[in-house]
Amino acid sequence: MENIDFTTPEDLQHHFIKLDGRNIHVAVCGSGKPIILVHGWPEFWMAWLPLANQLKQKYTVLMPDLYGFGKSDKPEAISEGFGPKFHANDLSDLITFFGFECVVTITHDVGAWVIQDLMLNNPSKVFAGIFFNCPNSSIGTRWLTDGHINKIWYQSLIQLDWSVNLIGYNKETCSIFLEAMTKDICYQKHAFDAVFDSWVENFMSPNALAGSFSWYKSINKMRLASIEENLSPQGIKQPKTKLIEAPCLSYWGKHDPILKSEWRHTLSQHFRDIEIRLANNAGHYVHIETPLSSFKMISTFLEKIKY
Repeated sequence: MENIDFTTPEDLQHHFIKLDGRNIHVAVCGSGKPIILVHGWPEFWMAWLPLANQLKQKYTVLMPDLYGFGKSDKPEAISEGFGPKFHANDLSDLITFFGFECVVTITHDVGAWVIQDLMLNNPSKVFAGIFFNCPNSSIGTRWLTDGHINKIWYQSLIQLDWSVNLIGYNKETCSIFLEAMTKDICYQKHAFDAVFDSWVENFMSPNALAGSFSWYKSINKMRLASIEENLSPQGIKQPKTKLIEAPCLSYWGKHDPILKSEWRHTLSQHFRDIEIRLANNAGHYVHIETPLSSFKMISTFLEKIKY
């Protein structure tokens, strides 16, 4: 069992960057070459602290809250239009704002979609990418097979307008939901113990549920299209995609019940140069459940690519 350190670094600074009239929060610590850590769902900047406490010794670590999450501004209701391209454009602007020519990105879940868009459409801004459990369009019908659709029930529920009132009715209802979305899909069941109250407080803040739920509303058409494109009497079709050229690493939780580890082989359809490794002691939240192993894997990769 690894030590999971959510201590706030002494040098941590909170920046609020104005993008198109919206305040985007970025937590920053450390010094050296820049690494941007892009969270998943239901996460926000604090999810990266166990890993950031390791990386900050050598790198400048930036932990943005995507629009709708954490301390960033949020829509007032569940909304469309906040999919991968929207957030990728924000990240591109943030890289420019901080004066970086290019960065290494580390992502999970939602962040993986966003960074794939950024790497395809602004390749000069990303030197390399590291992905924990990386969703991609080639998963296609695998979302539906072997009863897996029962594992992603929440992705339909939280697109409904009334889900905010149901889940956010009070702290207890929010806690029940977030426990299902954190502890229940971890392999290391203690991983969120130290910060679970902070998670509830975050998602009970004004518009936080509506903001984060907007992600699934925004990608629903894309997800359905990827499923439909793979349906055929002959089986799963492999969609033709433009390959990401930058060197990448995927560290995938063996026991993830949402993004199944056997799906990691789909990554070769999206990345020309990707090293794929299995995190044997992690579920959905590899970066939180096994931060020390993750740091060692990242360090070896960054040394290999001379970053």
